[in-house]
Amino acid sequence: MFFKNKVNVADYCSGKLTRLFSQEREATWNDLRIRCNDAQLNQADNDAYYSNLRAAMITLMSIAIAKNCSVDSMVHAGGFVADYLDKRGLTQIDSLCSEYSRAFGGSSTDGVQQMVLLFAEKLTQSNMGEPTKQQFYAEFYAMLRALFEEFKSVKLVTT
Repeated sequence: MFFKNKVNVADYCSGKLTRLFSQEREATWNDLRIRCNDAQLNQADNDAYYSNLRAAMITLMSIAIAKNCSVDSMVHAGGFVADYLDKRGLTQIDSLCSEYSRAFGGSSTDGVQQMVLLFAEKLTQSNMGEPTKQQFYAEFYAMLRALFEEFKSVKLVTT
């Protein structure tokens, strides 16, 4: 019989958010931006680029939690993330998370595609090149797959 590793919601979210806001993550995203070699994306403000990527990744984490965990864990995770962002004065990212969540939920076929379109709209007024959109589509799905895979061995608990 297979048992999942129990992880406290706050510990799980704290670890994910710490990595998400690290300089290492920014360097990885900057490398991705350079590899895309998209003139429109290169003109986008760095802070807006990082904020939108963080919001998209937080939204994907929330989706994975919602699909794989209890309602109680989902509520605690949402509260933890909101508090984390609020304490750091990052309410704009919280607002962006709401927009990415609506984009995902507004599609009956492919919510990730809608998130990528919102990302392109936010950063390039939808002028991002198609290859770049496809690259971010692949990146977003890779993150979502990794989170779903992680929840095969992790169970979030609230106590």
